[in-house]
Amino acid sequence: MTTIVSFFFATALTIPQAKAAFLDPASWLGAISGRGPATVAAFPGPKAITLRDDFGPWTPATQNTPVFVGPDANPYNPTGFATRGFLGDLPASGPGEWSGLFTCNSAYSGCLGATEITYRLPFAITGIAGNLDYGFGFSGDTADALPFFGFDRSFFDPEFGPRYNGFWGEVFAPTDTIRVRWSDPADSFAFFNLSSAVVVQARSSPTSVPEPASAALLGTGLLGLMAARRRLRGG
Repeated sequence: MTTIVSFFFATALTIPQAKAAFLDPASWLGAISGRGPATVAAFPGPKAITLRDDFGPWTPATQNTPVFVGPDANPYNPTGFATRGFLGDLPASGPGEWSGLFTCNSAYSGCLGATEITYRLPFAITGIAGNLDYGFGFSGDTADALPFFGFDRSFFDPEFGPRYNGFWGEVFAPTDTIRVRWSDPADSFAFFNLSSAVVVQARSSPTSVPEPASAALLGTGLLGLMAARRRLRGG
């Protein structure tokens, strides 16, 4: 835990403010500790991933299967059919890393490609954090394309490009399902990758350790954070 926290702090030397998220490890860990004993573990990887677009569910294997979108939505194809075009392969989401890719082709065929991805985890969690690499097509259109991460349009400076890379964390009610939706109608894309990802296991999770050990784990992490802060300040 000390190693994880020290890494997080090193990635967040400049800490901006998002609409609804924790962008520094101290705040995130404080929110966790305020809820009582907690078990922090590596992101376990999802048991299942479900994808949807505006026309229903689909899988990578069926993304090139034509779907009827209507002739008005697809003026260059009189039949009104289009494939669920995708900009690239789905990023991997395994232990310690959580990823997603969202695409939209609104100009000619409605929104195709993933507009909603649901991740089903093997146990319930109450928080998640890591180093977030989050990018999107146009800073003026899609800065808040994925509301789950809590950024709004004013957060990003167009001069530096439509991308964020740094610590990110969130806490929420216990759940084993994370659903990330594309909310921007622009003909664009968005992606995210949470590396060195950790989760806070819900206390009712069968894989949680006993409370004394949980408290000790979190306490060790907080001490590591304080030590990392002193080193960065030169104290």
